[in-house]
Amino acid sequence: MTGETHRVGGMLCATVGFVLLKDNNLLLPNCNQFVQLLIIYPFCLYGSVFSDIDHNWDCSPLRDPLSRVINFLLHLLTPLFDRLDSMLSVESKRTNFLYLFSSIFSAKHRSWQTHSDITLIGVLYTLWFILNNTGIQGLSKTDTSILALCLTGFALGIVAHFILDMLTPSGVWCVVGVVLNWLLSVFRNKTVKIFPEKLHIVPSFKIFSTGGAWESLVRVIVRFATVLQVGYIIVYIMYPEVKQFLPFEVSIGG
Repeated sequence: MTGETHRVGGMLCATVGFVLLKDNNLLLPNCNQFVQLLIIYPFCLYGSVFSDIDHNWDCSPLRDPLSRVINFLLHLLTPLFDRLDSMLSVESKRTNFLYLFSSIFSAKHRSWQTHSDITLIGVLYTLWFILNNTGIQGLSKTDTSILALCLTGFALGIVAHFILDMLTPSGVWCVVGVVLNWLLSVFRNKTVKIFPEKLHIVPSFKIFSTGGAWESLVRVIVRFATVLQVGYIIVYIMYPEVKQFLPFEVSIGG
């Protein structure tokens, strides 16, 4: 999906995530709820396009200094890979260590570094670590709670990005599946692809490609859902007694 669609998805995920946090009593008890939404929202928008930082810098959706550093690190091996790719024969590419190493770790758009289960696991683990270690050096309990809200918004944005990319045939990487297939291939001494290496919801038809009518339809639906969700939040927070008359309920678990 394009950056515009990802940002719209980030808006929806921020509002849905906020309601889920409130329903499960996961918001900060001594902080205004709207303030917490205002903290979550921008970080969710940031996270919703962060995965596309694996673009070349000229096409990167983020232009802040931190994104510049991460983009540089992701493409650190790209010059080496491009040079070896143009120099080596097909046979040499299969055995050349530098070529294989640079091909794995040189980021391309929708790379495994930013578009995979490993990405999401890393973000969620960091969030879990912060929530379970309130005594982080140099941070008070309040600072840690605010940091957790920021990272929660960022994680929601990553989730929104992945869901939308899974609505295209390219999908997102499943690194666990890639590793398991590789181990089985080594063990059986032949190429094995039992486990999925890409995760996508729609079939590999051209109609579901990026930038077409399908993406426009998805963007319209997500925008409409966002408007409904914002209206629900306003009523839900300002007039909670009205909740019993609404035709739907958002909750997790029981």
